[in-house]
Amino acid sequence: MASNSRHYVTPAWRSFLRKQLGVVIFGLALVTGLFGAGGFFRQYASTKNMQEQSASSGSATSANNAQQPNASPQSGQLSSGAGDGGPSNSGRPDWTVPFFRTVQLFLLETGGEDDADHPNNIFLSIARFSASLLFLIVSSAVIVRVVDNVRRLPRQMIQADHVVICGLGEIGLRILEDLHAAGQVKRVVIIEKDSGNTRLEYARARGASIVIGDAAQGDILLEARAVAAREVFAVTGDDGVNLEITAELSQLLDKRPRPGHPLKVYLHILDVSFATSLRPFCSQLHGSRHMTAEVYNVAKTAATNIVAHRLWPYSPYLQEEVAHYVVVGFGPMAQTLCTQLATLAHFPNRKRFRMTIADQKIDAAAREYLHSHPRFTTWTDSEIGVTDFPDEADQWSFNQYPLPADIKVSGEHAIQYVCNAEFVELPAGRSNERFAQHLAKRFLPKNVKPVIFVCGHNDHENFETAVELRNHLKHQGRADVPTFVWLPRQPALARALSEFENLLAFGECAEAASYLEITEPIRDIIGRIIFEDYEEKYGNLHPQTPQDERDKLWAKAPDDFKESSKAAADHMHIKLALAGFQLRRCLSTDKQRLRFDPTAYPKDLRILAKMEHNRWVAERLMSGWRFSAATDPVQINANKLKRLNKDLIPWDQLQGDQQKDFDQVDVVLRECQKVPKFCINRLERQLGTD
Repeated sequence: MASNSRHYVTPAWRSFLRKQLGVVIFGLALVTGLFGAGGFFRQYASTKNMQEQSASSGSATSANNAQQPNASPQSGQLSSGAGDGGPSNSGRPDWTVPFFRTVQLFLLETGGEDDADHPNNIFLSIARFSASLLFLIVSSAVIVRVVDNVRRLPRQMIQADHVVICGLGEIGLRILEDLHAAGQVKRVVIIEKDSGNTRLEYARARGASIVIGDAAQGDILLEARAVAAREVFAVTGDDGVNLEITAELSQLLDKRPRPGHPLKVYLHILDVSFATSLRPFCSQLHGSRHMTAEVYNVAKTAATNIVAHRLWPYSPYLQEEVAHYVVVGFGPMAQTLCTQLATLAHFPNRKRFRMTIADQKIDAAAREYLHSHPRFTTWTDSEIGVTDFPDEADQWSFNQYPLPADIKVSGEHAIQYVCNAEFVELPAGRSNERFAQHLAKRFLPKNVKPVIFVCGHNDHENFETAVELRNHLKHQGRADVPTFVWLPRQPALARALSEFENLLAFGECAEAASYLEITEPIRDIIGRIIFEDYEEKYGNLHPQTPQDERDKLWAKAPDDFKESSKAAADHMHIKLALAGFQLRRCLSTDKQRLRFDPTAYPKDLRILAKMEHNRWVAERLMSGWRFSAATDPVQINANKLKRLNKDLIPWDQLQGDQQKDFDQVDVVLRECQKVPKFCINRLERQLGTD
């Protein structure tokens, strides 16, 4: 689904009824009450006059009878003061008579034989009309709601192997639209706490069942039959609630075991570090026969996608070139992007990259980040980052920059950190002319390949910052610098950004939160292939090992080992781009799968192996690993638990372990062609060409 087509527009008549129905009902009730009261008082006054006239007539009759004492009442004649409309014993009109007469007129539109004696009561006529209309509207609304609930009830009662979406925000909506496009929306149940969510009407119109309530409550999950579902997506927008949903499902399944395949739960966690810490919890759930859980982070996926899929056209290809990445803003998304750049941005030039990171209060944010990733760049207790970018510091063998004593390790060839980064304070948190001049100076050498990323706190701020920075750089003669702008929530701004040359939007929900991106990410499939190939060659796995044993080995593998294999799968896209190919999901129109032989690129294979080693070193350093010179096999295995490795050195210094990098490159390029759901096609623009 294209982001610019995502409109959940409710039909005008339905929108009017939903928004104005309460106003209409209240108005009709008010009219009925006011005109009914007016009609009552008018009827009361009319009946009172009639009673007074009747009393006067009765008095005159009594006087005549007194003058004629021998006269007797006619048969059937009512005595004075008795009967309907006659005066009461107290001499005052009886109020009950006009009251019941008014009710009679209101309900039956007739008051008896003497209606002709009453004037036309326009107030009661209006009240009768508004009351009838009020009854019709209220009863119709009730009937429609009851019929709708009854229509959906059988499907929800017998529903199984369906999909439950907890939370209909941006991500939940994206999942719903993908399922609708696949023809599976009839098997979707949405749990939404906010009954006023405007997207609910959109979901109903497409046939999804709706349950209003808190998805973290067990009774609500049972109402949606979540324990019998195929998949559950916890995407409420609240990390705590998503975790509670997962825990509640686990408890429900302990009490109500399900037959067949385990329930698959995908919980979205906004906090990247929190998502990482939840991996052991999810791994523990994988040991259950009834449920598995996968943590998903849209920011990390967006950052991974831009580095692995969109950065290579602007990357350094020649060995003398060097990349310089600028990150404006250093909030959670920018920090996630920096981590993915450090892990994946390794290209044929085989060098460290340079970075400029700018934001308000940058010192505090940088130190907090370096506390989690102490080997990201050079720093000390008094200074952080570099002040200049000498060419020799771009080499992986350069280790002259300082690090804290507890971070720096001994070893002449040990690689100590990943990149050369400087941190720049922005007084207003936005780009200005002075900052643009600073960047133009950094971009001045011809061998520098610059790319800018704008990752502020919200879409509007990012859009304005990117446009301002582009204008400032244009005055410096560098309007050609590609600038990626993080716009996750405003597709309209992304479309507007396309009007500017070299301004590119990224992070849209359509790209980073699709159904397949969550349930069948390429990195998971290829990552497992890489893991099993390594275990077959260097571990205890054999080619004849049955699939169930392979599944158990993968489930029990340490989380950082599995993540390392997945990171290698992410980098596969950059390696394929070097050879002029691209891996993507197959379309229904793909009738023939393209094949290529990696051995046809012997020179490229050596470059790819060096790139893979640099990527692996950076990924290990960012994960907290350090160099250790131990070569004894027993000590090497023991060092793995301490996150120590002897191969955290430049490629040229490796002794006998270079083949591992060749093996991984070979298996990635060969096996990715065999995955049924993915196809390879040639790139229109290859790496290193203009």
